[in-house]
Amino acid sequence: MTLMLGTWLKEKSRRLGIKPCSSCEQRARKLDEWSRRGFIRTLTIVGFSMKARLIHEFVLREDNSPALSLCRAINTIQLNFFNQSGDDGIYGAKADVWGTEGLYGIQQRHKTEESDTGRWARSLTLESDNIMPGWTVDYASKPNGYVVLVAAISQDATTPRAVYSTDHDAVIYRTDFSGNVPKASSLGSADSLPNATSFDLWIGDERTTVFSRLLLSLGIPTKVLAQGCTAGSCCECCYAWGGVCVTKKPGIGTCAFNCGTQSVCPWCVTGQNAPRCCPYCCNIACGCGAGGGCNSCTTKDCPA
Repeated sequence: MTLMLGTWLKEKSRRLGIKPCSSCEQRARKLDEWSRRGFIRTLTIVGFSMKARLIHEFVLREDNSPALSLCRAINTIQLNFFNQSGDDGIYGAKADVWGTEGLYGIQQRHKTEESDTGRWARSLTLESDNIMPGWTVDYASKPNGYVVLVAAISQDATTPRAVYSTDHDAVIYRTDFSGNVPKASSLGSADSLPNATSFDLWIGDERTTVFSRLLLSLGIPTKVLAQGCTAGSCCECCYAWGGVCVTKKPGIGTCAFNCGTQSVCPWCVTGQNAPRCCPYCCNIACGCGAGGGCNSCTTKDCPA
């Protein structure tokens, strides 16, 4: 009889008093499936998953903001436009990114799904700058790329609010900002937003736990521990599906999506599979919390 590692780990976590996260059931099902397919491969994945799991649960909570999903989706969409333009290397305008080959297409593909991606897709209001409940988006095209800002909506200008920024380099940054957030058109790049830090290294109140606050009180910087979290479940999921994290922009015909960390995992690439990679990669990207972004296949390889 094959050991179902997903079920086994879920039970062990329950006995240890670890509170289940939103993706625990999905992860358990995947581990059970891998157990049936090949026990050795499963052991490799489990070792990686448990390390990340322990860090996330006890030290820092994972960033599951819908703003992060939006940034990842936009970067993945723009990778498609960039690769489809061939040697010209041209990114899409806002109308392209918001259109049928972009966010609108994602919304239509997933709007009926009872999944995290489906709920996220239904939350998008593409005709408004207030693109998601509690969030506003500012997009600016640049001569050689683009800059995107996604800011939390606040009624009090003096209260710090979360702001995410990203651009054609596909790294996603995070900061807290009081007062008026700069316009995307005024920024030369995403990292020029004041105090912007790669989102995985940003230590905000929403990520800290009792244990991390204890470490802070002892003078141990939590950023040291944050470096061990890499891109959280996005990076973990990338490796679990047999992919690799790369810093170089993936080429056309690859199954690729954006995770967005600065040095560890800007992009996940899961293989060269152009003829059928769109539905395959879209499912992986959605399962990995990448905002429903598809891949960098050509348009003709991506059925609606």
